[in-house]
Amino acid sequence: MKTPRYLSLLIFLMLALASCIKEPIKKEKPASTPSKFKEIKTDPSFNWNTMLTIKLIITGLKTIDPIKNTLIITNKSKTANFYAGNHLMEENLSLEVAVPSTLDSLLIKFGSLEKMYKVEKTINADYIINYPEENQ
Repeated sequence: MKTPRYLSLLIFLMLALASCIKEPIKKEKPASTPSKFKEIKTDPSFNWNTMLTIKLIITGLKTIDPIKNTLIITNKSKTANFYAGNHLMEENLSLEVAVPSTLDSLLIKFGSLEKMYKVEKTINADYIINYPEENQ
């Protein structure tokens, strides 16, 4: 009784495999490799820029005596400076800084004050130090 079952399964598999048709492989013309930089063609909307321009807005802090120090904007490992200049603490400052688009955070240093900020199109910074609250 098992023989007709195996025989019918074998016939079905033979018909299924015999009905497959091999499709011819279409050979596409290989893309030519440019030999000069001027021969490279890209989409006109492609942006070659790897830098991100961020707007940094620093709110000044009024002091009794004027405090002037060097404002430094750098990466968190302090290996690349993106801005350095003398600045009065009580003055507001707005500037545009170009940073690598792969950068995720900026360190803003003014004298001994250092604050880390997440990289965004606009960064609002200040000189106020946030101390953790003490448990009483």
